[in-house]
Amino acid sequence: MDHYAIILLSLFVFSCAQDPDDVFEQPCFGAKCDAIEDSPFKNELKTLNDPIAAFLEKNADKEGLIEGDYSTFLDGIGEEMGCAKDTEKTFTILMSNQDNFPRNMITRCSSDALKASEFALSTQSDNGDLSDIDPHDFKMIAWDKSKRRYNLYEAKESESKVGMLTVELQPEKCFSCHTQSTRKGAPPIAWTPVMNELTNPWTLWNAEPDFRSYQFDELINPSVKEGTIYKEMTEEARMGAAADFEIITRRAIDRVVSARLRTRRDPADVTKALNLLYPLFCDETANYASENHSSGEVSTAIIIDDALRYLYLQIRGEDWPFDWINDGRLRLSSVENSIAPMNVMPVRGESTLQVEIGLVSRGALKAEDVIALRALDYQRPVFSEFRCNLYESNASRLQKEFRLDETHKRVGDLVPIFFAELMKLKNDEGEWVSLLPENKEVLATPLVGENTKVGELYAGQKSIDAFAQELEDYFDAVSASANREALESERVRRGCLAKELFLNAPLVPDITCL
Repeated sequence: MDHYAIILLSLFVFSCAQDPDDVFEQPCFGAKCDAIEDSPFKNELKTLNDPIAAFLEKNADKEGLIEGDYSTFLDGIGEEMGCAKDTEKTFTILMSNQDNFPRNMITRCSSDALKASEFALSTQSDNGDLSDIDPHDFKMIAWDKSKRRYNLYEAKESESKVGMLTVELQPEKCFSCHTQSTRKGAPPIAWTPVMNELTNPWTLWNAEPDFRSYQFDELINPSVKEGTIYKEMTEEARMGAAADFEIITRRAIDRVVSARLRTRRDPADVTKALNLLYPLFCDETANYASENHSSGEVSTAIIIDDALRYLYLQIRGEDWPFDWINDGRLRLSSVENSIAPMNVMPVRGESTLQVEIGLVSRGALKAEDVIALRALDYQRPVFSEFRCNLYESNASRLQKEFRLDETHKRVGDLVPIFFAELMKLKNDEGEWVSLLPENKEVLATPLVGENTKVGELYAGQKSIDAFAQELEDYFDAVSASANREALESERVRRGCLAKELFLNAPLVPDITCL
């Protein structure tokens, strides 16, 4: 079984657990339950239930000052987690917007992805010195088992006390790059981990030893390679591969999504139900895929939404005769020496996709209905203006007109009702027409224009099986074509939208945006 099949299988198993929302339920413990002190820093620590807070409660003074460097924190937090030093791994990416300076993400219990996703330390280069990693300047995250969220921390050299680090709890600047898109009306979302490329070749990441790195060795800032701290952090025994960090990141996203989906248990609330459905129609996050060196191999997600693979497998297991479902890898014609491989193509965000999958696996929505949504404008798997406009126009109507009654007990009761309402479009007579045909059919429309009529959408009505075949034909046509101009044009369109919508968007090379 290849790497991508394992990922899909693990996602399926996690999503279908007996009650994945309860995995992280933990009682009050330790410092959180102690008496109030005359220290805002210590008192805020008492509201947090994570291994960093536990370490700081024992070792920091009331002003948040502590002696040491990054290794002091790793050892102390590792002890709180029960994760020894020999379980530590460093995962390295080059920051394209910082002269390809390396950023190290360090975890403990690294061979256990779920455990490792409880904590991570990230180096930074805020002091402007690009000759080496600063051991006294770093950020950290830790999963709060009581609040079901990630808590954020930043450590820097104290300006008032030499040799001491000062720790800031929940620094505001650390939230902006990991929350909602800048699209007007996008609902706020919890801080979510980001790994921009979650598929091979993990551009700008160290992929060794499991895979061959792509652009890492060629582009790393040469001066930092000889830096004392960089070499210490990345010695052979500690160096981790991008493929392993991918799994840890996915488990971290699982945590955030699982906590978000718990809101369906809350008392019925129109806004909360609409917020749960928002990522099915509009893109809250994005990921990126690159061609595996010059091989022509790239994730199918660049042309077909990865959620569709899961949804079809949910309906009928592995009994599908289609490569786009069973393989998940698109094989483009090999590039000529004069043509650069496809690099950093925006695809649908993992956290966005997992909300959709989670609602289906928990029985809140039917797989067939969500496939009907994905069939609309399906050649734009990400950044579909039509699907997002569909949400925005109908959500506004629901906010104004929908009235709760005694049958609406919980948010989850509203989700299927609202989904059906969001899947409506006005016809020329001003009537709201459902885009969910009867008999589990879909309106398969490759590209939906701004002025596309309801009748034009219904011209694409077909069975779910026939839609799967249409996607296979599309998959085959893209694979067989020697012309990459259409894909490159779409990469530019998506790259410019990603830059506009997401503060954490990476540098998408060779594009010009107006």
